[in-house]
Amino acid sequence: MTYPYSILSSEIAVHSSGNTNQGSRWPQAEIPKLARRILETAKGPKSLWTKWSSDREDVIKRAADVWIPLDDLREALNVLPGENLTATDVEQRLNAVRSELGGYTHGPDETLKEEAFTAYATEKAKGTEFIALLGWMEDWMWGAEEILRRKQTEERQRRIEQERRQAEARLRSGADSPWTPLEISAVDARCIGAIGK
Repeated sequence: MTYPYSILSSEIAVHSSGNTNQGSRWPQAEIPKLARRILETAKGPKSLWTKWSSDREDVIKRAADVWIPLDDLREALNVLPGENLTATDVEQRLNAVRSELGGYTHGPDETLKEEAFTAYATEKAKGTEFIALLGWMEDWMWGAEEILRRKQTEERQRRIEQERRQAEARLRSGADSPWTPLEISAVDARCIGAIGK
């Protein structure tokens, strides 16, 4: 990689001109600053997401785990310092953050989307400001996801129990075993009875 000589030389000149009364040596504290600025200049931008300041990054990372209307998110982000963000900027950065955090499976549960938007709209109608809404939605999503997980676990347990009872009924009726004789001996009856317990 070639480094732009004029940029590097101007950095050195700025630092050396400010230290003329100290001789040719720079103060120890200035050397890391100069090195950092030279490396930043040489490496170029750290990210292709040039419109995203650290404040905007903090907000978008929090929003990645909740359902929030993109227009409201964009409006809130545009209040922060930086270039104006478009709807596409926000949507694509949100997708990228979700992908960075956990791939395609990361993000809020799709089954909660409508309910989350309703809860958001209700709280927004009360006059709650965006950053408070974001925190409130994080709490709401955690609670809603926990309720959904419990419901799914209960449904799964009910389904397993129902399938077990159906399998037992098929076994007792001989439907799973066409070779089972129609008349069951006393020994067979005790064995089948023991299976059900």
